[in-house]
Amino acid sequence: MQNRRLFALIFGVPLGGVLVSGILAAHLETQLPKALLKAAAGSGRKVDSALRQRIYASTVADVCDGRPGEKDLEDVCGTYRHIRWIRHASSAAILLGLFMVGTPWAAGLTARSNRRVLLYFFKPGIYGTLMLTAVLIVLNAAILIASAYYLTEIFPGRAFQWTLLFPALGAVYGAWIMIRSLASLPQRASVTVLGLPVSPDDQPGLWAHVRRLAEKTGAAVPDHIVIGLEPMFFVTEADVSCIAGELKGRTMFVSLPLSRMLTLGEWSAVIGHELGHFKGLDTRFSRSFYPVYRGTGEALTRLADFAEEGQSTLVSFAVLPGLAALDHFYTCFAEAENTISRERELAADAVAAETSGRVATASALVKLHAYEPLWDSFVARSRRFLKEGRNYAVRQSVTFVDGVAAADLSKLIKDLPKTRTAHPTDSHPPLGVRLDALGVNLAEVAETARVIKPADSAALLLTDIDKLDEALSQAHIELMAQDLDIQLQAEAQA
Repeated sequence: MQNRRLFALIFGVPLGGVLVSGILAAHLETQLPKALLKAAAGSGRKVDSALRQRIYASTVADVCDGRPGEKDLEDVCGTYRHIRWIRHASSAAILLGLFMVGTPWAAGLTARSNRRVLLYFFKPGIYGTLMLTAVLIVLNAAILIASAYYLTEIFPGRAFQWTLLFPALGAVYGAWIMIRSLASLPQRASVTVLGLPVSPDDQPGLWAHVRRLAEKTGAAVPDHIVIGLEPMFFVTEADVSCIAGELKGRTMFVSLPLSRMLTLGEWSAVIGHELGHFKGLDTRFSRSFYPVYRGTGEALTRLADFAEEGQSTLVSFAVLPGLAALDHFYTCFAEAENTISRERELAADAVAAETSGRVATASALVKLHAYEPLWDSFVARSRRFLKEGRNYAVRQSVTFVDGVAAADLSKLIKDLPKTRTAHPTDSHPPLGVRLDALGVNLAEVAETARVIKPADSAALLLTDIDKLDEALSQAHIELMAQDLDIQLQAEAQA
């Protein structure tokens, strides 16, 4: 269905132009003898049977290409030249469309075996697709206008020249949207998190441990470490907006509740995995490809919403061809990205296993996959408490961990192999694939993963953890209250 829509939007007008040019040319051929007879009579020539026979044997191409300056045939030959332009323009639009469809397909196919293609081709390819789409929209509009105008030659009295305003306006509008998108579409992804950046002075134990792990793995040390409430870990080179403002460079996000739930070995495995993305060619993907890839996906979603919300034929005419071409370009690289992302994540898991061992890595993965989804229900419960004016948690990481400990962990762990963890800019393979790559069975680590409050938790690395928890919780509560448009109670109970 998607391919049919793509071909209809890109090739519909030029194929129609070829058809119309053929109809117009056939009609013009029927009018040629009348024009030639009129020209002969006007010049005083005797129209005998031999001349009449030559006239009826003539073609428009023979006449107009052979006698370009003859005044009596100016209307016929002028129309012929315009019909020929429609045919040539339609052929050019078809070739341009084939290039826009075929080039991303070939590049995406190549990228599955050579991931450098993603680095070197994706961003300039998006720019090129936008520019070619603007050209195609204008070219298609010109074909439509010319075709509609000359169809009045066949259907006299059907005065529909006023309809030519529609494709003209649509072309101008569509080209403007595509050109405007040149600046906004291939943008870096931005990440917004509820978290506080901590410096080495704020959290010396945390930073020292991360530096030791970076040295052990041969990876670059992050520029920033942000501690937050959401149950996930990630590294990114996308711009990160947090409580303290915007951060640029390499940022590592560390989950406070998961730090309470993971042993130091499990936590080190997770950090080792994240640091693995700052090694070798993977660093370039983290810096140059994934922020732009995710940002482009977000921008495409906005463009699709704009087309849907426009609710007008003009907006659809202007936006949909470009949207189809851009979506095709993006989709061609999606499968290659999925393959490469899987390889990156499994390679990072291997780094984690070297750092902390296969079992600790597998156990940490099981905890992340099992308990991360519980955060949404926890947030929903907190929002409900705020709306109802009930007491809410002032140390939310503690409350969340307590809630996880009270959940039916056996059922959660049993259904895990097909689940994936969340990440703001990268994608991850299912847990079952990751455990298989580590050579660890889920049953081997299920019991360990059920330990929610380990005695040797990674929270021991953090200084003033309760104070940090309270600051993050207060920020989260204020954010929820603002979103719900309610006044906070003067007093809150933990």
